Amino acid sequence: MSLKMFITPALAYAINQADIDWTNESTMFTLRATWVAAMSLSLILKLVIRSKINSGYDDRRVRIKASTQMGQEIEAREITVSEHDAEKVQEGIKQFLIQCLVTGFIHLKFGYFLPLILGMSTQVLMTYDSPLFQIHMLGYSDSGEGNPLKRPWTGGKNTFEDLWSKAQAMDPKKKEAMDRSKEKKKAGKLNKQMVRSSNGKK
Repeated sequence: MSLKMFITPALAYAINQADIDWTNESTMFTLRATWVAAMSLSLILKLVIRSKINSGYDDRRVRIKASTQMGQEIEAREITVSEHDAEKVQEGIKQFLIQCLVTGFIHLKFGYFLPLILGMSTQVLMTYDSPLFQIHMLGYSDSGEGNPLKRPWTGGKNTFEDLWSKAQAMDPKKKEAMDRSKEKKKAGKLNKQMVRSSNGKK
């Protein structure tokens, strides 16, 4: 079990426990500026990786198995390593931009600040764990049996959905609403049991 999986919830808990006035304009401006700077650096890094991929050519072949995406069947095909990496980095950039837009909208619309903070920490972990970063920036080997960097790479779960659900769960107002919902469900089950018990006695 990796310690990385505990970083996001631990960070969210620490932030909620910290004595920070998030309604303060200066604090919020600093947070927003830091988030914009972090996301900008992340985007620049992705563009650098794309440039390195496009500037070289690796004609080794990668066989992509048939799969189903968004309800559509994708046929098996064979492409070069350069084509494979170019597709992956482009997918990563698109997903990154969508995440930034959604995170910004949620923050401005609902006033949640946790998605900004968790987004920055998650982006650091995602970047370091990315096969593209490890191969093209750190120079790690991509060959050999059992090597996790060996192509093709399978897509993981939607990190943003996981981030957003954690942010909602750790938000004080959302957490209070979830607790009330749980209490209502427990009360409903208890009432049903009491009704069944009284009917049984009759």
